[in-house]
Order: sequence, then structure tokens, then C-alpha cells
Amino acid sequence: MVLDQAKQRRGPVIVKTVAATLLLVFISTLHSLTHVKKRLRETGSVNPTDHLLVAAHLLEASLMGFSIVLALVVDRFHYFIKQVHQLRRELDVLKKHPESIKRKGKEIYETEQQHFNGRGGTPS
Repeated sequence: MVLDQAKQRRGPVIVKTVAATLLLVFISTLHSLTHVKKRLRETGSVNPTDHLLVAAHLLEASLMGFSIVLALVVDRFHYFIKQVHQLRRELDVLKKHPESIKRKGKEIYETEQQHFNGRGGTPS
């Protein structure tokens, strides 16, 4: 419910801003990581400071990547739960009023009959 309300107001703008910021920091971290690894390859020797920098950047990049994936999973999960609730509500309404289902079915059948008869074809 809270996530639903946040998505309806200014939530989408805030979520997109946070996601863009996380993505930019993630790309920056990956860039720094590749820069340090490139420096390690050029010098050929392992400097303890560079080794520590690589470990820190790798940890930071992996945590941010996991956070981004988790946010995407939560968003999709929320969307599917919302769809399930909507379908359940519609099913409950249809169960309470079965005559409306029959009426709509007849209307659809008659519309299809008119459509096919107007084109000269036969319904299958």
C-alpha cells in the first residue's frame, strides 16, 4: 500500500532520480576499478594500496549492482501483486453477477455475427 501510494504521487520522479544517481555512481566505480587495474597491468608490480583500492571498488560495485537488481525485482514484484489484486477484484465482481457475464457474452457474439455477416464471411 505504501509503495503503491508513493508510486502514484511524486514517487516516479524520485525513484527515477535515485536510480539514475545509483547508476552513475555504479558506472563511476566501474571506471575507477578499470583505471586501477589498467595501472596495475602497466606497472607489473602489485602495490598494496592499489590492491586495497581494487578490493574496495569491487565491493562497492558489487553492492551497488545487487541493489539495482534488487530494486528492479521489487518493482516488478509490486507490479505483479497489483495485477493479481486487480484480477481478483474483477473475478469477485463477476462471481457476484453471473448474469452480466451471460449478457456480455451475448453482446460479443452478436457483434461478431454482425461483423462477419457484413463482410460476407462465415464465423468459424
